[in-house]
Amino acid sequence: MNGFCREMAFALGLVALLGCGGGGGGSSAATTPAPPPPPNLYGVAFGNSQWVSVGASGTVVTSPFTFAGWTAQKSNVTADLRSIAYANGVWMAVGDAGTIVKSSDAINWAAAASGTTQNLRAVAYGNSTWTAVGWNGALTTSPDGNTWTTRTSGTTNNLQGVAYANNGWNGTTHPQWVAVGQGDTVLLSSDAVTWTLQQTGTGNDLYGVGYNPAVSIAVTSGPGPNTTYYSGMFEVVGASGTLASSSLSIFSGVPSTWAKGTSGTGNRLSRVSGYLNGAFGELLAVGDSGTVYYTTYGAGASSNVLTLDNGNYFLADIAGYNGTWLAVGASETTFKSVGGTTWAQVN
Repeated sequence: MNGFCREMAFALGLVALLGCGGGGGGSSAATTPAPPPPPNLYGVAFGNSQWVSVGASGTVVTSPFTFAGWTAQKSNVTADLRSIAYANGVWMAVGDAGTIVKSSDAINWAAAASGTTQNLRAVAYGNSTWTAVGWNGALTTSPDGNTWTTRTSGTTNNLQGVAYANNGWNGTTHPQWVAVGQGDTVLLSSDAVTWTLQQTGTGNDLYGVGYNPAVSIAVTSGPGPNTTYYSGMFEVVGASGTLASSSLSIFSGVPSTWAKGTSGTGNRLSRVSGYLNGAFGELLAVGDSGTVYYTTYGAGASSNVLTLDNGNYFLADIAGYNGTWLAVGASETTFKSVGGTTWAQVN
């Protein structure tokens, strides 16, 4: 036997000996790899009788309206997904490096070319248009979610949130887009193509914008004087508990001035969502340290700020339907509420 063969025989014998527990008389147990930590969830929406949430490394999870735990789906992308919206039978999610994915059932997803490599932070639908916004003033629109066109936003500040409303009276319509971002940036547009710059006067970074469709206003001139109508209101949230709102005129639909509000917290508020529950408007915001801000409009209006689970979790987004709310955040944390004032961790 030559030297090479002797070395190989020795090596094979040593491997066999170790495999049988030799060398020390003990046995070696197989080590099971630890499961990966739950992913951070950054966005959530409701549509077609289900909740859908998106998050880190292309995460997409789904659950029925009653919420029975999350079921993982394949997005076919690895970028962090930061926001999701549902409209007209279509789910749209956006994320880092210009990532956009689309689905009709929240199970099978396909990527679309956004036209930008900027990190996208929010997406919304309105007036037959999808609009996504992101860092360095990135703004891109699409009629169908397949073909996207970049737009000039007029700012290089990071954009973090976008919302749409269609306000009016007696058959008139006033489509209105609002995008918000870094440095108290507010952008307004009626068509998602041409944007004008505004500020709330808070001086803080803004992270989210939502629309509350039920704010009663008394009309003393114009059509139907001395009559109370239900108009709408955009509300923005941001750093250090920033809260500001602007009611929409039923005659123009344009938010002209912003009123600073008091949220009752110094924590960052990351997202805000409004919903018409019967004759009352509900508006909730979530943020750092398990913060939930809750307010109602109409008769018996009230507001409150809550801290969930002793403030152990960052909450990234919130969505509501028919009085039921879901908030998501770090490590797949999920809280559910019926009514917005009492919450339970469900995941």
